[in-house]
Amino acid sequence: MGLLDGKITVNPPLSRMSESELDLVVAGTADAILMVEAGAKGVTEQTVLEALEMAHDAIKGICAAQLELQQQVGWVRRSASTRRQLEHLLGVADWDPLALLSAHLLLELELGGADPL
Repeated sequence: MGLLDGKITVNPPLSRMSESELDLVVAGTADAILMVEAGAKGVTEQTVLEALEMAHDAIKGICAAQLELQQQVGWVRRSASTRRQLEHLLGVADWDPLALLSAHLLLELELGGADPL
């Protein structure tokens, strides 16, 4: 977030950040802001609050786009137990060809036949 020409700007051009009165980096989810880093040159608290609200609105839009893309490609979240199995198999895959094959098959089943390797 930046403050250029008196206006709060989402994703301002990096080339203009040296002239911005506000340098605000915000990370979060659709539900909440999780992290904020900021630098400012004498801006009001109200301006910072407005920038945070605009940033969260932008984050919500990005999250919605990611969910839409996820639905379009049919991505399904793997279970935690599958992830643990896969991490274990890949951890020993360097020295165990059977583990590598098992990891490959597990991924293929989870991804519906896609070849992840």
